[in-house]
Amino acid sequence: VVFLCWSTTSTFALAASAAAVTGISGGNQQQQQQRTVLVTGGAGYIGSHTCLELLNSPHPYKVVVVDNLDNSSEESLKRVKELTGCDP
Repeated sequence: VVFLCWSTTSTFALAASAAAVTGISGGNQQQQQQRTVLVTGGAGYIGSHTCLELLNSPHPYKVVVVDNLDNSSEESLKRVKELTGCDP
């Protein structure tokens, strides 16, 4: 099972915690809240393209990918990283 968390603004630790999944973070309330999107099957064709669109959108999204790699490959996630410049 693959568990990744991408963000367009910073790198997040890979942890199955409520804060990582819900995007709970402290800080200035003046900042725009970054939304978290869970993409199940994110290493597949449709899921990886969904991740690309979310990470390249003008809105600040965190993308969490969960995939058991039954019908997909980690290679697609490497390509998402290359195309977006975001580190998982």
